[in-house]
Amino acid sequence: MFLIGLPNERLLRKVKKGNRVNIENLRLKHKTMIVDHALRWYGGADIKASVRRRGIDFLLSGGDLCALIEALKNDSPVPNAIIQPTAVTEAIGAVVLNVSNLVFHVGETRFLQVTVENCSDLTWQTSEETPIYLSYHWYYDSGGLCIFDGLRTPLASPIPPGEKRVMEITVPSPNEPGRYQIELTMIYEAQYWLEDRGLSVRRLPVMVEALGTSDSIGFDENHCVDLGRWEAWVDRVTHAVIRNPLPDKCVRPAGATLWFCVMGGINDDLPTGFLNTQASLMALSLGVQMPVEVLWTRHLTEITGRHLEKLADLDSLIGPTDLVVFVQFGDEIHPDTPTILVHSGAFGSRFLVFDFWFREGDLARPVLLHGADAVHGQICDYFQSRFAVRGDTISKAARAGALGSLRTLALWALTDSVTAQTQGLQHVPFPLLRAARLSNAQIASQQRDLIHAMTHPQTPIVASHQASVSAVICTKDNCHQLRVLVRKLLAHDLISDVVIVSNNTSDVHALVLLEELSRNQRCTVLRYDQPFNFSAQCNLGVKYSRGKYLLFLNDDVLPVSDDWLAILLQQVDNNPRCISGPLLLYPDQTVQHSGMYLGYHGCAGHAFRGARVPAGAPMFELIAPRQVSCLTGAALLMARELYADLNGFDQMMATMLQDVDLCLRALFSGAKLVFDPRAILFHMESVSIKTTLVGTVVQRRREAEYAYFAKRWHSVLNSDPWINPNLNVQDETWRSLHH
Repeated sequence: MFLIGLPNERLLRKVKKGNRVNIENLRLKHKTMIVDHALRWYGGADIKASVRRRGIDFLLSGGDLCALIEALKNDSPVPNAIIQPTAVTEAIGAVVLNVSNLVFHVGETRFLQVTVENCSDLTWQTSEETPIYLSYHWYYDSGGLCIFDGLRTPLASPIPPGEKRVMEITVPSPNEPGRYQIELTMIYEAQYWLEDRGLSVRRLPVMVEALGTSDSIGFDENHCVDLGRWEAWVDRVTHAVIRNPLPDKCVRPAGATLWFCVMGGINDDLPTGFLNTQASLMALSLGVQMPVEVLWTRHLTEITGRHLEKLADLDSLIGPTDLVVFVQFGDEIHPDTPTILVHSGAFGSRFLVFDFWFREGDLARPVLLHGADAVHGQICDYFQSRFAVRGDTISKAARAGALGSLRTLALWALTDSVTAQTQGLQHVPFPLLRAARLSNAQIASQQRDLIHAMTHPQTPIVASHQASVSAVICTKDNCHQLRVLVRKLLAHDLISDVVIVSNNTSDVHALVLLEELSRNQRCTVLRYDQPFNFSAQCNLGVKYSRGKYLLFLNDDVLPVSDDWLAILLQQVDNNPRCISGPLLLYPDQTVQHSGMYLGYHGCAGHAFRGARVPAGAPMFELIAPRQVSCLTGAALLMARELYADLNGFDQMMATMLQDVDLCLRALFSGAKLVFDPRAILFHMESVSIKTTLVGTVVQRRREAEYAYFAKRWHSVLNSDPWINPNLNVQDETWRSLHH
């Protein structure tokens, strides 16, 4: 149904005030809106820009709307305009791309620098009154339209008449490799594209390459890479860091010293270890413009230099603004480490971790950390006792009695930094050293020990007896899996009630099951006989639930362990502003969900998808809980209070990305999102709703939902705080480096 001829509020205000209204502009806006609605409802899958423009011209010339709709419904040519409109003779501005020879990779999102020139009489800006955005059209190399309605990028600042501005526009690539053309343009939202009003635009050739066709570096099944390619990659990254000017906030405090504390044991190979570590420390000391000091632990008395009898003695040696880097005997420190630390603002961090690597035969084994994660670090030594702390942190730890061992110091610093609610934790995503005494076999042994410790805890995980959890399940015609899931939930003493939202269920077995469940006092069955809308269904279920905590579940998941809910609840019980999610496995026991991350195909991907546990991850990512940016809505636990603060799921996202949107709103409100692989469920991944996600109308709806999502979150989609920025975000296995 179309609502035609209704003037908007802003126009009415102008008329009431006696302001002059440009009738021709009004007619163009009106006809453009009608054609866009008609194309949305009756156009084919590939709508060409020429069809849209011909339709607008046809209506402007007095053509009949019914004739236009009939032509679209019958896939016939749009009638030509009765009277050709007057052509635009004067350019109102231009959008010029500041780079050439564009190359994208499939699924990659780029931030392209453009110069925007305003030759009109009006100021261009992105506001409620003037919603003007940068956008684009993708065309195939043959000239056919590929993507017409591009993402919107708000103007960073107003552009007065006669002025130019250099800005960035967000552009995701097409989903298939090949040769394309891109046309950068602007849009007055819900009114018209500016190229229709005289904006000067031109199409530029673009090559879209498949992943792995350039110089990307992939890891093998043991997370190793060719040594030569790795060292060349490290050199490129080093050059990229140190060639940039030093940011103002990253200045080293006056008089601050950089300390390297070399930890070692009595069984170390002294000659080899000494040569490796001492030579690298001497190399970095030569060209650096700051004081550098080295301390050797008491086991290394054969080595000439300053020695540390015990860790507690650091308190009397280190100044409050100094930075102490703990390394292991035999490690080789990168010669540009001091410069990289200063460029990273390391002297302002209370606790800092960094990337490193080790030799595995003739190969390199990178250890690329996902971040400075207090949740992960409390469970496992994922940084292998290589970290840095500031001098005032050491003094505070000494007063707290936390200098007994390196692990004790690290645990205390992680916890204290989080408790103090400061920006004190930092991850430097650069391999600062080659680690000694590490191998794949040792990592595998540590993984086995951690699995044993967590499956046989000294203190069993028990949730608060005050806890009451409402399970909310959306379902459609999935009788057998739903029956098993609900049976397991009702047998759990932490579940207060189960709310089932049935969406157009027609299967006889499923209807009988829902009737049976409705007679259970702990079950509530709701009918939602409207088009599928996961957000609306979840929100409806919450209204009829009564628990303190909300557990959102798909009807195609199945718990594996008995303590899965207590594990998830432990995270949320300890911190009400926390959302927790479990490890979800496919039936073949490969990973479906182990936390989500931003940037994959312009939205979010599943980390380690398809991997085996634990070997599919380089360290402990699939064993120990860790912080993430997003969790899947297929299994999600949160406090009702937090859900209410976030106003629930956004019902504008009916079929996709509503879980990512909810998580991002939680993340940016200060909440913590924790993926906990100790809780394990099987997942069939959208088995029951796949039949609702087919057809042209649904696909257009999903495209509109993605545009809505991207408009809200485009500024953060390529800056996930919980993935190593050196990894290729288009690779869900996390086994390749960013180009």
